[in-house]
Amino acid sequence: MLGRGSYGSVRREGNHAVKTFQYRSHLIQEWLAARNLSDSPYTVKAVGFDLDRLTMTMELYDVNMRKWMETEHNEEQCLVVIGDVVAGLADLHRRGLCHADIKPGNILIRREPLGAVLGDLGFVSLAPYAKVNRTALYYRDTSVHHDTGHDLFSLAILMLELFGGINVKKRLPHHRVADLAATYVKHSLIRDLIIRLSRSERHLRPSAAEVMRLLDPRLRLDPIPYYPSSSDIIGSNWMRQSARGYHIHKLSRGCNLAQRYIQDNHISAESHDLYEVAMLVILSSVFGRSGFSEKHALAATNNAYSMKELVAALARLIDSELLIRCLLSSD
Repeated sequence: MLGRGSYGSVRREGNHAVKTFQYRSHLIQEWLAARNLSDSPYTVKAVGFDLDRLTMTMELYDVNMRKWMETEHNEEQCLVVIGDVVAGLADLHRRGLCHADIKPGNILIRREPLGAVLGDLGFVSLAPYAKVNRTALYYRDTSVHHDTGHDLFSLAILMLELFGGINVKKRLPHHRVADLAATYVKHSLIRDLIIRLSRSERHLRPSAAEVMRLLDPRLRLDPIPYYPSSSDIIGSNWMRQSARGYHIHKLSRGCNLAQRYIQDNHISAESHDLYEVAMLVILSSVFGRSGFSEKHALAATNNAYSMKELVAALARLIDSELLIRCLLSSD
């Protein structure tokens, strides 16, 4: 066993890490987040999934930051690691995404050459829908907001632990974070950043991109690949009617993407409703609970399909470049 995350356990299988989920919806969300970020060098890479076994296969790293901090390391190495973490957050935030679960256990480290990536992407979504209320308590801002500033407070606590040699075991008010940084963090720039990132006045916190530039002015993120808008196809009225009564976020986007997938893949007319309700399940997984489950999806089709057929449709949708690139794109 390599570890246990918010949504499942992780084990080693050959040269890969395999995460087993309790619920299919959690797997769908994390897979789409990881694949959407596949062009980023600062996030864990997902290489496969199995919706029947509820598993996702990922690249294997040597250790997480929590365990790495328990081994011998120096300030220069800490700066390398935190530089990668900050670059990862800057990359997410410029895409409109929030990680929502930044903590040492979710930072994965490769020792040779030394580098770090953001792992456990189970809470990642567009900032208004990220699962910020489920952030680990000690890394959660005392005032929770659905924006990227939420990650910045978590980053401050992580930096305090890494550079101050502190193992935070309780939720800290803003002023206490600043006091501990002033007392225990020797590196002047890091100390100043911790104090600024944990300010109660959220609008005064530096962005992850600003922190990245301060840590390494030479670092630049590659341009985000451009993908066509998903809003140029009229959604299915049947799909909208099936969603009625459920608080499903991004319904218009989901309708458009379902219709485009159906057209691009020449799905037969008699199977359109299967892919449309599958999309509703995906929207509920990625953008917050709506109450629309796989059972509701089958009921909406008058049980014309089996669970096996629905799972197969879900697998095809979440493995399509169309969904991977467009579902989590910022407006």
